[in-house]
Amino acid sequence: MWDYPGYKVWGGPKRVTKFMDKCFTGKHSVIEFGCGTGMNALTMHKQGHDVWMMDITDHSLSPEAKESLGHRFFVSPIHLMPDEIPCCEFGFCGDVMEHVPTVWVNPSFSAIKKKVDCCYFLICGVRDFFGRYINDVLHLTVKPKDWWIEEMLKHWRTVEDCGSENSTYVLIGRK
Repeated sequence: MWDYPGYKVWGGPKRVTKFMDKCFTGKHSVIEFGCGTGMNALTMHKQGHDVWMMDITDHSLSPEAKESLGHRFFVSPIHLMPDEIPCCEFGFCGDVMEHVPTVWVNPSFSAIKKKVDCCYFLICGVRDFFGRYINDVLHLTVKPKDWWIEEMLKHWRTVEDCGSENSTYVLIGRK
């Protein structure tokens, strides 16, 4: 899918700025779970944060992110998080969890929670558009926001519902 024109389009730093505004001030350690192109992580890195990245593939990683943060990048599905990824203060997981098969949602949340006490999630609540170009379904877990909140509450003490951006739920799981 990453080879299809338009799929790699990055929306810019707006989402990262919202994440930082909602979660913290100052400089912190952050893991981007499902980093895709790595541009969100690179934005945080350029702002002085201690950033780590992981994704299920390295095929999508931009040359700039690879050059700057390639030594802090791990290839792995979330539910099989490598021990080598250090624990950090915060996590960013944008447009990832809907791609995880439903049976791996809880193991993925569990793996994320072991690495960060607070994680900002952007989760799409509708079927994907791009999968049709490769005759496949990309959003494997399409559920309402309340379902996601209930699943997150199995792992975090509180879940803050920050509303929605179009069809994407903005949720923060906190220790």
